[in-house]
Amino acid sequence: MNSHFATAFVDMDGATLDLVNRKNLTAGLAPTAAQMPKALGLASASKAFREIAQLQPFTELSSNGNEVCFCTIGDASTSEGHFGRR
Repeated sequence: MNSHFATAFVDMDGATLDLVNRKNLTAGLAPTAAQMPKALGLASASKAFREIAQLQPFTELSSNGNEVCFCTIGDASTSEGHFGRR
């Protein structure tokens, strides 16, 4: 899967990078609609940064939960799995 590009979250020494002040891209997934659970997780993380006081010191990971998660799926994604007709 060498064509699934993503932004690095850590540097070569394993330290967390400043994710707030740069554009971030998560890797795409090949299975149909597989990006939906990841998008839900990213959106839930932003909500957690907004609502959980213990996460407030991690300003390099979130801007107080004010991130936007944008995810798209194609028509084929809605004909299978949880979206499919029964």
